[in-house]
Amino acid sequence: MAGAPRAGGAPPPSAEGDWLADARRYLIAIQRYRWMVFGLSALGLLVGFAFAGVVLAPGYAARASLWIHGPAGQEGEPGPLWSGRLPISAGWSDLVRTNIVLDDVVRGERLYLTNNPASDTVLATFAINQQVRPGRYRLVVDNGGTAFTLRDAAGRVLDRGAVGDSVGARLGFVWVPSPGTLHAGETVAFTLITPSAAAAWLTRELKVSPDPDGNFIQLELYGPDASRTTAIVNAVAARVVAVAADLKRANLTQLNAVLGGQMRRAEADLRSAEGALQRFRMQAATQLADGSGSVTANFSAPTDPRFARLLDVKSRRTQLLRDREAINRILARSSGSGPVVDALATIGAVAGSTELSRALGELT
Repeated sequence: MAGAPRAGGAPPPSAEGDWLADARRYLIAIQRYRWMVFGLSALGLLVGFAFAGVVLAPGYAARASLWIHGPAGQEGEPGPLWSGRLPISAGWSDLVRTNIVLDDVVRGERLYLTNNPASDTVLATFAINQQVRPGRYRLVVDNGGTAFTLRDAAGRVLDRGAVGDSVGARLGFVWVPSPGTLHAGETVAFTLITPSAAAAWLTRELKVSPDPDGNFIQLELYGPDASRTTAIVNAVAARVVAVAADLKRANLTQLNAVLGGQMRRAEADLRSAEGALQRFRMQAATQLADGSGSVTANFSAPTDPRFARLLDVKSRRTQLLRDREAINRILARSSGSGPVVDALATIGAVAGSTELSRALGELT
């Protein structure tokens, strides 16, 4: 039958036998080339650790949250004095990246300076002026520990002086090393960049994440030094709060000036309206007293005392004129003293005058 094993032939090798044979060959090869295998393995481990230490350096993330306060109840609704809240996704995120914030952080945290951690004590008092010369520098102390020399990367001498004097004043440095920090034969190397370059670096590295649906801004920064990275983020957050407070104070001052101007204009308009009303009342009272109309109940008890006095004077004047005309008519048609006296006694001005009443009584 086709495919059947031949009688008397050797049986086919089993799978277990193949595995054992392969393992035996591997062990023999390892034993023969064991030093090469161990060497290559050790070399691979060293290369891996070196790569991880250089390329995959440890990093730390520092985060901070800022809460932005907006007008309660009417956010985003413009009015006659309020033009609407600045959107968090635009205005406040841009404020974080402005020079007024980052420049202050750069100078406060000295992000323009890069040095070996061993030189932190010597450079603790290092600061810069508004204009500074960037570059790589080396401060070399002589063997006696009494004088220093400041050189650039090319070895050129930029400044000399005695230990304890100011260093690099012509270069824009504000630096007087503390006593006892410079030792004989010591070399302090550091790199200096401009504050604008440091601010540009911080702008690139600082991650600002606004919350479109809330009042929060997230700040995040990665760096190899946990404490320094945290200090930078905290400085940015504190500076943003300070600048926002200054802007709000300036806004309130300007708003107060606008409201004060509006109040003064409204007060002037009110005074003008009151003057016009007063003139109208006086003209109306004059017309009423001259016979142009009658005094209604609305004018009988005016709130303005001057208006009331004016009405009283005009009314008495009119009554006196009428009494005078009546006296003239009586005197013109009188024929005897009796009827004249009786007629005059009925006139209000005569009856109200004590002297006239006494004189008429004497006539009768």
